[in-house]
Amino acid sequence: MDKKDLVYKSVLIVGNGFDINLGLRTSYSDYLKSDLFNNLCEINSLAKSLKFKNKIYNWIDVEKELYNLSHGMFYLRGNILKPRVERQKSIISFESNYRQICESLREYLCEEDVAAIKNLDSKMAFKILKEALNNDSYILTFNYTGTIERICEHWFRNIELNINHIHGSLSSQGFVFGVEDSAELSREHVFLYKSYNEKQNINGLTSIFENADSFTFFGYSLGETDHSYFRDFFKSQTKFGCKVKNFTFYYYGKDAYDDLIWQLQKLTDNHLSDLKKYNNIEFVDVKIEEESRQC
Repeated sequence: MDKKDLVYKSVLIVGNGFDINLGLRTSYSDYLKSDLFNNLCEINSLAKSLKFKNKIYNWIDVEKELYNLSHGMFYLRGNILKPRVERQKSIISFESNYRQICESLREYLCEEDVAAIKNLDSKMAFKILKEALNNDSYILTFNYTGTIERICEHWFRNIELNINHIHGSLSSQGFVFGVEDSAELSREHVFLYKSYNEKQNINGLTSIFENADSFTFFGYSLGETDHSYFRDFFKSQTKFGCKVKNFTFYYYGKDAYDDLIWQLQKLTDNHLSDLKKYNNIEFVDVKIEEESRQC
């Protein structure tokens, strides 16, 4: 039986906050500060534009900014995006610049992926992973790194790991980096769609979500570029008569909570109250939990 056909009662969904909680510098912000990225800016106009935007706002969603930069090279005539004449060279060079950024990001993350992970017992990410492994959970990771595999290799060798790198991994020599299907792109930049990439692994995901009873989200903000994976599922859980699910959302601090609620509102078409009414939902502030442990 194929793994995607198995029934998992619990699902753990992790994002970059998982690696960050373990002390790894794997955020886009860390990458944008790196020598690798700054050196790339000398020869890559797209990287230079990202650096400029990051300097202005002090933080950017890189994938979302890629869309903004692409979209700005075109204008809408009727229902069709037409290239701006003065941006023709940038439109043509966009893909090669994008590919360079992907390779640079991969090189940066490969360096971080071998960094030592210390004091695991004090990390919430480790605690959550341990619980998931003991419950034979299906692990859906949006991270390219092999952090979970490394932990399991050293601390949980006798436990079978059911993991899906939905966006590919560093070890697979390629990963998904781009925008969701609903983003309005020109034909010239179709490669930016996440669904364009063969490394995107979403087979059987709907069945897994339907069959599972509990879901744990850790270090993952349900960002707009990933909404297509969850939109139908969350909407279905706002309907009267839906099967009751258990949701636990771990976040770090008030800003992260505000963003999480905002994304859930969007994913449920502003029916978050119904999601709460028909399911069991818990929000846990990792920042408070870790501070209480230190007292």
